[in-house]
Amino acid sequence: MKKNKGERPRMPAMITVDCWYGNGELSIEFRDPEGECDITVTDTATGFTVTDTFDSTLPYTIYIGTPQSATITLSTEEGNTYYGEIH
Repeated sequence: MKKNKGERPRMPAMITVDCWYGNGELSIEFRDPEGECDITVTDTATGFTVTDTFDSTLPYTIYIGTPQSATITLSTEEGNTYYGEIH
């Protein structure tokens, strides 16, 4: 891609969501809350899906079992969508 003269490099976006998995539980914590959130976790082997809604002002934990692999989609009230995977 060709840069215009005077165009400055952009800083990558700051990560504002921490997400971790252990013992069948998926935990999420926002550094900067983004209102109500919808989460969808899909087991990629079976297609089984878990969905929930939560307030991002508080740490959140959901039991998802022990999938060998799964996709995570998190949509916020502010209009942001985050994606993740468990392998």
